[in-house]
Amino acid sequence: MEEIAYKLVFHYIQDSETPVTPHELSRVTGKSRVSIHTALKKLLLNGDIEKMGASPRVTYAIKGFTPIPPSDLTLEDIKQRIEPILKKYPIFYAGIFGNVADGEVQAEQVDIMISPNGILPIISLKALEQSLAEALGKKINLATDQGANKFIKASMLKGLKVLYGKI
Repeated sequence: MEEIAYKLVFHYIQDSETPVTPHELSRVTGKSRVSIHTALKKLLLNGDIEKMGASPRVTYAIKGFTPIPPSDLTLEDIKQRIEPILKKYPIFYAGIFGNVADGEVQAEQVDIMISPNGILPIISLKALEQSLAEALGKKINLATDQGANKFIKASMLKGLKVLYGKI
């Protein structure tokens, strides 16, 4: 059983264009977290993969993987990376605001506002936030237009750069 998890994990990491998390590996392979971590340890010991980041945001990639540096992420790059993820959720529009929207491409986090079509459960919001973070390689500050603080919502909307859907 562990050999199957090992092969699944290795092939998924090998085919991935971005570093992957143990949670993502467990989700896509259907294997337990214990099996995933056992396979990751074996792959690390064999020198097939490398560990990136620190807990709790550890990711794994094939040895020698070179991620796109944060400074190379343009608004168009961000749009291309997040659009396939956003299509999976009932969202009217999504956009970025804050430092990245103002042109600071080396910001450590990306502020994203979404307008859900109806109520989006908290577990779905967390899954969306994690998927966006994995796609961009940055921390995500996810806000909904309904849940935004009324005192700062106007400034958020003023600086919003819509990357998906329409307001």
